Amino acid sequence: MRMNHREALVMCLLSCALLGGCDAEFRQPGFNPDSTYRDPDEEFKKREEAFNRPASPPPPPARLHPLTKVLNAYPKDDYEVAVLYMYEIMHTPDATQAICARWFPDYGRQTADAVNEWQKKNESLMKEISDRTHAIWIGQAEGDASVVPWAEGRFNRDRRQQYDNNFDKTPVKVYQQRCAQLPSALSSSEWDLTKRFRKQLAIMKKRPMSQVMADTPSQPAAK
Repeated sequence: MRMNHREALVMCLLSCALLGGCDAEFRQPGFNPDSTYRDPDEEFKKREEAFNRPASPPPPPARLHPLTKVLNAYPKDDYEVAVLYMYEIMHTPDATQAICARWFPDYGRQTADAVNEWQKKNESLMKEISDRTHAIWIGQAEGDASVVPWAEGRFNRDRRQQYDNNFDKTPVKVYQQRCAQLPSALSSSEWDLTKRFRKQLAIMKKRPMSQVMADTPSQPAAK
């Protein structure tokens, strides 16, 4: 026989009464029905354990590539400013000649011969500037000498991009004239490096090469 809703309600209430009340499951000592914690003591215990648990060691720092260290570094004194400036400027004729050979082949051979002759004339000074630049890079890389070819490659790439950008912004006839005049420019006093770098060389010579090599850090050899 089906019960109507009133009979069903009465049966439900009787069942609750027999079981000790419908909210009997909540009638526990110390229970606060408005609290968000089921067991305050247990919650406190968990928090205390978490607080006293020793912290996990921090992850080891990521190992930087030596080239990244060089790219993030700044010259630390007037000596490094002078050396790095000379290193960049002394590559200007070679970078210019590369563009002349590519875009103005009529001047390719004569500009190449002029640059080669100019480099031979300044070979000793250019080598010393290069050696000092390498020492700066190694110092910036915390003694990692493997950075030298990486840094040279990055320097050459950036320099090539810089001159290509400059060429794109320069009228063709202006650059063509620059290529035509490059041999005579390299034989003038403007590109006599001992005169052009007079101020920078005075700063550089205050630090003998022997001192530079002694001050350059080195990493221990791998066992």
